[in-house]
Amino acid sequence: MLNLVQKEMADYGQDRRVRWIGLTLYALFAVALASGYTTYVSTNRTHTDAADASYRQWLAQGTKNPHGAAHYGFYVYKPLSPLSVLDRGLENYLGQAVWLEAHNQNEVKQRDANDAGNLARFGSLTVGFVWQFLVPLAIVLLGFNLFTKEREGGTLRLLFSAGVAPRYILWGKAVALYRVVLALVAPMLVLAGMAVWLAGGTDAFFDILPNLGLMLAIYLVYFALWTGVALLVSARASGSGIALVTLLGLWAFGTFVVPRLGSSLAKTVYPAPSSFAFSHNVRLDNELGIDRKTPVSLRRKRLDDSLLTRYGVDTITKLPIGYQGVLLQEGEEYGELIYAHNYGALHETYARQDALMDLINGLSPALAMQSLSAGLAGTNLPKQLHFAKQAEQHRQLIAQTMNRDIIQHGAGQAAYQVGPALWKAVPPFRYEPPPFRFVLQQLVLSLAALSVWIFVVAFLLNQTAYRIRLDL
Repeated sequence: MLNLVQKEMADYGQDRRVRWIGLTLYALFAVALASGYTTYVSTNRTHTDAADASYRQWLAQGTKNPHGAAHYGFYVYKPLSPLSVLDRGLENYLGQAVWLEAHNQNEVKQRDANDAGNLARFGSLTVGFVWQFLVPLAIVLLGFNLFTKEREGGTLRLLFSAGVAPRYILWGKAVALYRVVLALVAPMLVLAGMAVWLAGGTDAFFDILPNLGLMLAIYLVYFALWTGVALLVSARASGSGIALVTLLGLWAFGTFVVPRLGSSLAKTVYPAPSSFAFSHNVRLDNELGIDRKTPVSLRRKRLDDSLLTRYGVDTITKLPIGYQGVLLQEGEEYGELIYAHNYGALHETYARQDALMDLINGLSPALAMQSLSAGLAGTNLPKQLHFAKQAEQHRQLIAQTMNRDIIQHGAGQAAYQVGPALWKAVPPFRYEPPPFRFVLQQLVLSLAALSVWIFVVAFLLNQTAYRIRLDL
């Protein structure tokens, strides 16, 4: 088998395909890496500057009623993970900024795809795209004739007559092809790691090192899987042309057809409400109650009765606290229930769509790899929801701080106002990314799907090793 590996490596050394494929891959990789790096640096700088400017405006808003300040609010921005240099995942379609204000849980906006025009439908060239789609294509082009050329040239009969076991031929060629693949991609992996380090800095690099290490390891396994697929088809095909067409068909089906069909199917089976329908439901919940039986007037009467009873007075004007603050806080708390109800249903729909897509991952290793890469890079939907949850918690902190001040100091003051000291009581927003355990929990099904593919291909290769025939 070692002799076979050396023979195949010598053949690849003289094969012009290796040089042309390598040059093409590295040209595209260089463009993708440079684009990802500059996009990350410029976007992070813009987000940091915009968040600082918005918070400074919050601090400089002057003397006013605390509730007016709560409506003034400020913007917070989602910091990008340094791994978005390699794979932007859904970043172009997910929002980056959210305005925090009283009463309203605003959606995360500023989607890059909205500003991209018609070009958005073509996607963007990223390192992840090169590794997920173009490297497998390169493997197909390098490996489609590994067996068929031996059969067509008559050298397979010579190998058999020399007593070489079929399994040694198969695994020897597999090792040779994978060594060529490693020679092509290993420098890419090193350069990618260096770019992530330079983009995020040393501290951020070590924070995401588990994600980066696992991502690169899974990509190596993914390339080995495609190496096995190329060998499997080449060993079973009767000719090089048939092997090439079959492999190109499998590649196109797995990398382009299945993801689009899966996405359409998930949206059809579990449709998400439109923005208008979502806002309409929120408005009805607020006006009529979540159960449609407790309108605003009834909720306010219950609040008034409870306050009068608690403080032993007969009119609202005699309350020893700022009634307006209590009323506003009650509205905030009920609003939180409304948004939790509606966003909970929406996120459940998204979760069902993702679960269906995870099942469809079984039809395509590329789709499973796409999910794993985006998940480890922190550019998928669960990471977005994690950010939105923390932003909402900060919005609630703003409202609670303002309302608490009105309750404590606004009793009997129709035009109660405060100064900047209260605005400073609200700290700037600092997003805490999820732990590594959280990331892995979101990727269990995709890992399982890729593992099944590896097992199936390895099993079929092993079976094929004992069934190779000269006249297939």
